[in-house]
Amino acid sequence: MIKEAGRVLRIDEGSLWVATLTQSSCQSCQAKAGCGQQLLMQLGAGESLLRVPLGQFDVASINIGDPVQIGIAETAVVKGSLIAYSLPLLGILLGSAGAAAISGSVADGPAIAGAVIGFAMASVLVYWHGLRSADDARYQPILLQAEGVQRVLL
Repeated sequence: MIKEAGRVLRIDEGSLWVATLTQSSCQSCQAKAGCGQQLLMQLGAGESLLRVPLGQFDVASINIGDPVQIGIAETAVVKGSLIAYSLPLLGILLGSAGAAAISGSVADGPAIAGAVIGFAMASVLVYWHGLRSADDARYQPILLQAEGVQRVLL
């Protein structure tokens, strides 16, 4: 389980909207002067907004601004990363090779066009997978701990 600290921004029926601050080791890095990560953190790009189902927690005692700890399964992160990164790369390679084979030449034009088409098709597949698995409980973060809040015993 990967754990992350955050704070409650909004409370909906059955879920919380939690802002998490991406952890960065920029303070100890020697290359921070020439790195874009430090600039992004300063501009606020390090904050993520997540919808977290309440699960077994009592919503009545949670307030906006309360610190919470959320978690997500490692397998969800690994599978999501594998799909998001390897599928477009595979689309580029297969599209380029397919276009070169269809055209019958080794010219760069057909290979580049095939790579662009393969990337676009793979990106659509990644987007479709994201929509299809948006409500899948295996990919949802869970509320692990909320300060001063008791779990509801079922």
